Amino acid sequence: MKPNVLPIVAIGLCLSGAAQVAAQIQEESPAPKVLMVTREQIKEGREAAHVKAEEAWPRMFQKGNVKTHYLGMATEAGPSEAWFLEPYDSFGGMEKERAEIEQSPLAADLEVANVQDGDLRTGSRTLLAVFRGDLSYHPAEAMSSLPKCRHMAVTVLRIKYGQDAELAQAAKLLIDGDDKSGSDQPVLAYQVVSGGPSGTYLLFSPMDSLAHMDAAPARMAAARQAMGERNRQHFDTLAPDVVQSSESLLFAFNPRMSYVSKEFAAADPDFWIPKPKPPAKRKP
Repeated sequence: MKPNVLPIVAIGLCLSGAAQVAAQIQEESPAPKVLMVTREQIKEGREAAHVKAEEAWPRMFQKGNVKTHYLGMATEAGPSEAWFLEPYDSFGGMEKERAEIEQSPLAADLEVANVQDGDLRTGSRTLLAVFRGDLSYHPAEAMSSLPKCRHMAVTVLRIKYGQDAELAQAAKLLIDGDDKSGSDQPVLAYQVVSGGPSGTYLLFSPMDSLAHMDAAPARMAAARQAMGERNRQHFDTLAPDVVQSSESLLFAFNPRMSYVSKEFAAADPDFWIPKPKPPAKRKP
């Protein structure tokens, strides 16, 4: 977690198409309109030490009554990374909230914590992304189930230059198949507008259990069957022309690395507000 206050991302927005991004932000959304994703690469063998260092951030944020919340999660499959997801209603709101943190009495302590945390990282990257409802599947269900989820599957999708419209077509075909087949796996789609290569999309699939992964092949087969022959052929023709690369990662949420609202934690307090372990009894 880094309390960096980014300048207004004018360059990134222009490169990604400011008009399109503005339209996406203005739409009513069940999911956060703007998402800041901080990716931290953790040194080999220092994962446990990193989790312990990250515990300082929620304590300080709670003490300072900071209103910016975030979810922390660490990879179970993929490179050794920790991701932090910060939701915002707008870029202006993001700038305001993070400026308040920088100007608060917590700033000095946060800087010390950042230095300590930095000793456990090999690098980091901050991404800014906007919600894409047209590429998402049952986003309201994803948000309502999130407090009960323990894992998050993330697909980092790169599309070829100028293929955004074709991506929307392919997504529409797949979503239609998911709807008709009754898929129970919601997906939140975000388009990266700054901090990453152009044409980058993040697909978040929250799961309450890894059993969802066992059923993934059957869900995909059912969705393809529900598409119908014509739409299935259209999808298979579009996909190779649209997708440049994709990477699949699996994360586990960690309450010790997260700072969530009381309302969010109330849905599953035993997980998000774990009770401290009792001290070990001393032997006589």
